[in-house]
Amino acid sequence: MTLVKYISDPIPSFRRVIGGLVLQGGVFVFVSFLGMGIWLTGMSLSQNAQGVLADVVLINGLLVAIAAWASVAPTLRFLFGWSWNHIGWQGWRMRPFLQAVFSASLAWLGIASLLSLGGGLTWIRAETRGSGLLNAVVGLLFGAWGEEVVFRGFWFSVLASRLSSPWAILISALAFALLHSLNPGWSLPAGFGVFLAGVVLALARHRTRGLAWPIGFHWGWNVMQGLVLGLPVSGLPLQAPWQGIAHGPTWWTGGPFGPEAGMASWLVLGALGLFLAKGKHPWLSYS
Repeated sequence: MTLVKYISDPIPSFRRVIGGLVLQGGVFVFVSFLGMGIWLTGMSLSQNAQGVLADVVLINGLLVAIAAWASVAPTLRFLFGWSWNHIGWQGWRMRPFLQAVFSASLAWLGIASLLSLGGGLTWIRAETRGSGLLNAVVGLLFGAWGEEVVFRGFWFSVLASRLSSPWAILISALAFALLHSLNPGWSLPAGFGVFLAGVVLALARHRTRGLAWPIGFHWGWNVMQGLVLGLPVSGLPLQAPWQGIAHGPTWWTGGPFGPEAGMASWLVLGALGLFLAKGKHPWLSYS
């Protein structure tokens, strides 16, 4: 099924599709460079050498959200004549959002179990503060919203208007993976792991026809990985109450980039992707 089969908005020309992707992508990548610079600066200034100041996470998340809005809104309005509803944004729909957070928690329970079986997980107590954790949680939410609006909202919808949904899923996931090449510890396995996550999120966007589920899963995934388990989030350690250390070979644990670069997470993401690809499920709320 292609997206144009269940929307009524005008289908853009091929030239407008390319122009829109280049315009939006260029603005978003530029701001992402700024955000990554702030994050890396925060890592160097953090009193906790293993983490990032929570205020930096909040600032970076706000930057990502602002960049998403500033690059998507004018492109939708003036180049395509589309509404935000066209790209799947229907406000904060709590049922699919919470379903997705719960699903992300289950996914990390599975990954943590595999990591424990493959070598073990240990934790070291770290210094943190309650307000810092709140800033990190809010910053991760802003970041998840911004990236989902861009990749599962704008990119997926624009590509699906001219191509089949499978192609929109794959290309938007590839663009999502390439954006993360800016992160510390990047490698081909890391890129593959982020690509798999992008496929899962795009499948959820396609199946639910909205962004609430992808945003919830993205946010829940990062919170569980970085703040609950204390593991690096796509190469970026957070200032959590404890630092998680995965033991075992790098191809299994992901090394410094975090579990997303290792096979333990690939197995869980692959299983979840197959689950979503099969069709409608009672765990997914639909528009």
